[in-house]
Amino acid sequence: MKRFLFTFLLVALANNILADDGFAEEDVTSIATHYSVYKSIDYMCGDYVSLKDFKALVKKMNEIGLKRFDIPKSKWENFKDVAWNQAKITDDFLVQKQSMAYMSSSAATNYCRNVVDHVSGMYRGNIALLEAPSEEKRDF
Repeated sequence: MKRFLFTFLLVALANNILADDGFAEEDVTSIATHYSVYKSIDYMCGDYVSLKDFKALVKKMNEIGLKRFDIPKSKWENFKDVAWNQAKITDDFLVQKQSMAYMSSSAATNYCRNVVDHVSGMYRGNIALLEAPSEEKRDF
């Protein structure tokens, strides 16, 4: 699992595609890394487990990043499109998907649950660290 996540960091650093939309390359690459994680896990495990909750975590992490990068909200969709197009499924996940073809459905499902749970936990932890506490009105 650590190798998969390390590979994503390498892909993010090696993916030096410049955006023509005036967005900073490192900002696009940062968001593209999250999309790469999602695309790779969807490719490998999308047939075995639901990624609905994981997708929501990726979306939340990307929104935190867009706010931190001071991207105007009116440009978020265009920025996310550029990052999505830059995101790639890593070779490790391509190979793992091939090896999963030899697993039973239950073994593949359990493996995917573990992968999604592990990566989701990392996202939840990062979101908790990065997300500013909300300013709610007192209700009592």
